[in-house]
Amino acid sequence: MKYLNILILLLSFVVVRGQNVPDRLFDTQMEELAGIFAELTRSDPAFNDLVKTRTALRFDGDYNFLINPALRLPLTDGQTLESKIRQETENEDALIGFIQGHPRLQLAIPVDFESWNGVNALPVSWFTAQLNESTDTRIACIFPDGQRGWLSLLIEPDYPVLVLSINERTDAQGNLLPVLGSGDGGGGDDNGDDDWDDWDDDPCYGPDGAWQYLENMNCLNLNAIEHWISGAPEVQFIFKKENNQSLLNGEWGTIIVPPKRKDVDNTWFNIGATLFRWSQDGGGGLPAIGPYCFVFVNERDNGTLVNLPISVEVTTPAGISVSVDLTVHITDKDEIIGTLPAYFIDCNHFTYNPGILKFRMYRQ
Repeated sequence: MKYLNILILLLSFVVVRGQNVPDRLFDTQMEELAGIFAELTRSDPAFNDLVKTRTALRFDGDYNFLINPALRLPLTDGQTLESKIRQETENEDALIGFIQGHPRLQLAIPVDFESWNGVNALPVSWFTAQLNESTDTRIACIFPDGQRGWLSLLIEPDYPVLVLSINERTDAQGNLLPVLGSGDGGGGDDNGDDDWDDWDDDPCYGPDGAWQYLENMNCLNLNAIEHWISGAPEVQFIFKKENNQSLLNGEWGTIIVPPKRKDVDNTWFNIGATLFRWSQDGGGGLPAIGPYCFVFVNERDNGTLVNLPISVEVTTPAGISVSVDLTVHITDKDEIIGTLPAYFIDCNHFTYNPGILKFRMYRQ
């Protein structure tokens, strides 16, 4: 019986109410912090000023800021965020330790930041350990009147919401990840044309050995790859040769982060990113790429790194359809958009559509 009791005790440290203990502790502390921030945004002008000021800096391109570096910043009333958190709870040491132990913990205003005057109280939502953007449809919220309820993840609210979450653009230490590009602004509405009518060069696809560029992209269903609560998407393009060799920045490829969700939501967002020089046979001392390469597209999130095997159909210059096996290095939280071949003879400004998101490239 003694050993049975020990076994039961050990199991109780692993699972509590169907959830492992680390996840349950994470959720408990996130909810308590969210409750403190909800109280502060209702009653503390200095806290709201901090949120407005720090969020407006957009240190990673999105409307958010990391909490840990802000803990000891002097506020307009002479206090600090840390002192305010300590005044709101009897669990102050554990909560401050929780923040310090999670360097990527952030406060964000993912929608309608510009409409907030920095004074009025905001609704506050928070992430849980098992939040899954692919399957979850709602998230808990504390509203400005103190009432608790839910917000839909599928319908973007038309008012700002303060969200306690984990930053997607920093590493485990809170440092900005490399190879993030914002592009050069939003494009126009999609007119349904796959090619530009005013392209008069012959041939239409640019010379051998010239630079390949990522021109623009258009997300047809933004909520399918990034819910509003996570802000603007981080769209990753990985370029591969037939032998699985990466053509740009190793397994990173290029990651495009539009300034705002609306910049890429059913509209063309201009990028103009330089990719690689495309030489079919390696002339002029350039690496040989061949008559086609492969483009893997996904929405990048924080998670555990995994190797994903993929198989892509491609048509050779002889007109034979073959299957090519590749591997990409992504995280288990990424939203995969799709993989397709890009051919050397594809016309400049041709529209590629791997699913959910379209993009264009050109060579010159």
